[in-house]
Amino acid sequence: MHWSAGYVGRAYERQTFNCWTLIRDVYRDHLGVDLSDVQTSDNSATAREMLRHAKLWIEVETPQEFDVVLMRHRDHAVPTHVGIATGRGSVLHTEPVTDTVCVSLRDFSIRGRILGFRRHPCRS
Repeated sequence: MHWSAGYVGRAYERQTFNCWTLIRDVYRDHLGVDLSDVQTSDNSATAREMLRHAKLWIEVETPQEFDVVLMRHRDHAVPTHVGIATGRGSVLHTEPVTDTVCVSLRDFSIRGRILGFRRHPCRS
């Protein structure tokens, strides 16, 4: 079973389990990387923190497993949401309307929202 299956269905909780918490948990559980220096409780703050830490994260054209997927919400032009590439052409992410799901990077629900991909330096 792929590592992402263990997260699918996990309930979104604004204060305790949001899109950044998902990234943080995956990096801790599967890469042994502590991302607890970015503490946020809403998606906009998460995106701002990711951008603030952008010097640490390497921009890449083609995502690999564990790369962060920067996304926007439907009515924003800037990143307000993040997911994590599974390495299978899909992204694992969590939102209030879906909870935690794994969808194709080409899925209609996210393909127009993707703004880029970032790789943590531990993976370079």
